[in-house]
Amino acid sequence: MGRYKYHDDWEISYQYDCHFFVKCRSLKDALWIASLIDDNSLITVHADCEHDGVKTTAHVGIRIREARGKSISEIIELFDIQVDEYMRTAEPGVYAIGDVVPTAWLAHVASKEGCVAAEHIAGRDPQPINYDRIPNCTYCEPEIGSVGLSEAKAKERGYDVKVGKFPFSALAKAKILGETEGFVKVVTKAEYDEVLGVHIIGPQATDLLAEACVALGLEATAEELGRIMHAHPTLSEAVMEAAEAVHGMATSI
Repeated sequence: MGRYKYHDDWEISYQYDCHFFVKCRSLKDALWIASLIDDNSLITVHADCEHDGVKTTAHVGIRIREARGKSISEIIELFDIQVDEYMRTAEPGVYAIGDVVPTAWLAHVASKEGCVAAEHIAGRDPQPINYDRIPNCTYCEPEIGSVGLSEAKAKERGYDVKVGKFPFSALAKAKILGETEGFVKVVTKAEYDEVLGVHIIGPQATDLLAEACVALGLEATAEELGRIMHAHPTLSEAVMEAAEAVHGMATSI
C-alpha cells in the first residue's frame, strides 16, 4: 500500500497508514477511481469503495466558470494572482485573498488574509501572515493536526533539531474515552529550544492544535510549554508531556 502523504512528517504518515491498513485492509483494493472527466468547464471524479461487502460511490464535480476555451494550465494561472505581504496586487487599489492567490486553500487562511487586507485598506499597520505557522487539519479517523515545520523540513532549513513525542496510550483521558491511538510530536530548535512545529494524530487533534498555534506565535520554548500546568485528566496534557519529552522529562512515561 502506498504511504499516506500528510504534510512532511513521516511518522504521522506511518501512523495513519497503520490505522488505515487495519481498518480497510488495503487502500489499493478498497478504493479505485472509476472515471475522470475534464471538459474544460467541469472536472468530474467518479470513485468507488468497497469494504466488508458494502459498496460506496462518490461523484464529485468542480465547475470553473472562467474555463471556457482555456487549457488546464491556463485555468491554473487564473488562481495565481501575485500579492505582497499586505495582499496588494500589482493593480493599484486592488487586493486579493483566498483561493485566487498562491497560498493554502483553507478557510482560516483566507479569513486572516481578508483581515490583513481590510486593515491595510483602513490605513492601519497589520502584521503580515507567517505562512510557516498555518494550522493544517485533516478531519479523518483519527484526526490529524499540524502547525509549523516538520522534523524533515526543519533539517532541510539547516536547523539542529530536538524532538519530543508522547503517545495518547499513556494518557488517562484518552483511556477514559477509549481513543488511545496516536501521539503528539514537538519539534524544536536545539540551540534555543524554540518550538518550530507541533504534529498531532489522535483524538481531537484539530482542537488540541490551538495551543500549539499560540506557542509558535509567541515563540515559546519547549521548556516553557512543558512547564505550563495542564488540567488532569485532559487530552491537552499530551501537548505538555510531548514538550517535556524534548528534554526527557515526560512524567507519564
